[in-house]
Amino acid sequence: GKLVPKIVNSNGSKNKQSQSTGEKAWAGIITAFALREIAQPTNILILDEPGSGLDAESSKQFGSRLGKLVKKYESLLVVTHNQIIEAALSDKNSVTVIKKNKISKIR
Repeated sequence: GKLVPKIVNSNGSKNKQSQSTGEKAWAGIITAFALREIAQPTNILILDEPGSGLDAESSKQFGSRLGKLVKKYESLLVVTHNQIIEAALSDKNSVTVIKKNKISKIR
Protein backbone atom coordinates (compact mmCIF):
# COMPACT_ATOMS: atom_id res chain seq x y z
CA GLY A 1 0.00 0.00 0.00
CA LYS A 2 0.84 3.64 0.00
CA LEU A 3 2.37 5.29 3.05
CA VAL A 4 0.71 8.60 3.85
CA PRO A 5 2.48 10.63 6.55
CA LYS A 6 0.47 12.36 9.23
CA ILE A 7 2.14 15.56 10.43
CA VAL A 8 2.03 16.01 14.19
CA ASN A 9 4.00 19.17 14.90
CA SER A 10 2.71 21.31 17.72
CA ASN A 11 5.02 24.17 16.72
CA GLY A 12 4.53 24.14 12.97
CA SER A 13 2.31 23.59 10.01
CA LYS A 14 0.10 20.56 9.49
CA ASN A 15 1.37 19.88 5.96
CA LYS A 16 4.67 18.40 4.79
CA GLN A 17 5.64 21.26 2.47
CA SER A 18 5.56 23.86 5.26
CA GLN A 19 7.93 22.02 7.60
CA SER A 20 11.41 23.49 8.08
CA THR A 21 14.45 21.74 6.65
CA GLY A 22 15.39 20.52 10.13
CA GLU A 23 11.87 19.22 10.82
CA LYS A 24 11.93 17.31 7.54
CA ALA A 25 15.36 15.91 8.43
CA TRP A 26 14.11 14.70 11.83
CA ALA A 27 11.05 13.14 10.20
CA GLY A 28 13.26 11.30 7.72
CA ILE A 29 15.57 10.05 10.46
CA ILE A 30 12.66 8.87 12.62
CA THR A 31 11.08 7.09 9.66
CA ALA A 32 14.35 5.39 8.72
CA PHE A 33 14.85 4.07 12.24
CA ALA A 34 11.24 2.92 12.47
CA LEU A 35 11.66 0.97 9.23
CA ARG A 36 14.93 -0.55 10.53
CA GLU A 37 13.01 -2.04 13.46
CA ILE A 38 10.88 -4.15 11.10
CA ALA A 39 13.76 -5.03 8.75
CA GLN A 40 15.95 -8.10 9.06
CA PRO A 41 18.41 -7.70 11.98
CA THR A 42 21.95 -6.61 11.12
CA ASN A 43 25.13 -5.71 12.97
CA ILE A 44 26.00 -2.60 10.95
CA LEU A 45 24.28 0.73 10.50
CA ILE A 46 25.41 3.10 7.74
CA LEU A 47 24.21 6.72 7.72
CA ASP A 48 25.13 9.18 4.99
CA GLU A 49 24.75 12.83 6.04
CA PRO A 50 22.06 12.08 8.64
CA GLY A 51 22.20 15.55 10.18
CA SER A 52 21.69 17.56 7.04
CA GLY A 53 19.39 20.49 7.77
CA LEU A 54 19.54 20.23 11.56
CA ASP A 55 20.28 23.32 13.62
CA ALA A 56 23.13 23.33 16.17
CA GLU A 57 21.07 22.13 19.16
CA SER A 58 19.34 19.38 17.18
CA SER A 59 22.70 18.28 15.75
CA LYS A 60 24.13 18.00 19.26
CA GLN A 61 21.15 15.94 20.48
CA PHE A 62 21.24 13.74 17.40
CA GLY A 63 25.00 13.12 17.68
CA SER A 64 24.59 12.16 21.32
CA ARG A 65 21.80 9.72 20.48
CA LEU A 66 23.82 8.24 17.62
CA GLY A 67 26.60 7.48 20.08
CA LYS A 68 24.20 5.35 22.09
CA LEU A 69 23.45 3.20 19.03
CA VAL A 70 26.93 1.69 19.22
CA LYS A 71 25.50 -0.66 21.87
CA LYS A 72 22.86 -1.92 19.43
CA TYR A 73 25.08 -2.38 16.37
CA GLU A 74 28.61 -3.76 16.22
CA SER A 75 29.56 -1.15 13.65
CA LEU A 76 28.19 2.31 13.02
CA LEU A 77 29.42 4.17 9.95
CA VAL A 78 28.43 7.83 9.83
CA VAL A 79 29.42 10.05 6.92
CA THR A 80 28.98 13.68 7.90
CA HIS A 81 30.20 17.19 7.27
CA ASN A 82 28.35 18.34 10.39
CA GLN A 83 31.10 19.25 12.87
CA ILE A 84 28.69 19.18 15.81
CA ILE A 85 27.68 15.57 15.11
CA GLU A 86 31.34 14.69 14.54
CA ALA A 87 32.26 16.23 17.91
CA ALA A 88 29.48 14.31 19.66
CA LEU A 89 30.92 11.06 18.30
CA SER A 90 34.59 11.94 18.83
CA ASP A 91 34.96 9.78 21.95
CA LYS A 92 34.00 6.67 19.97
CA ASN A 93 36.44 4.62 17.92
CA SER A 94 36.38 6.74 14.83
CA VAL A 95 38.26 7.56 11.68
CA THR A 96 38.20 11.02 10.20
CA VAL A 97 38.99 11.45 6.53
CA ILE A 98 40.13 14.90 5.45
CA LYS A 99 40.15 15.80 1.77
CA LYS A 100 42.58 18.52 0.72
CA ASN A 101 43.70 19.31 -2.83
CA LYS A 102 41.73 16.30 -4.11
CA ILE A 103 43.68 13.94 -1.82
CA SER A 104 41.96 12.09 1.02
CA LYS A 105 43.93 11.39 4.21
CA ILE A 106 43.00 9.67 7.44
CA ARG A 107 43.40 11.93 10.45
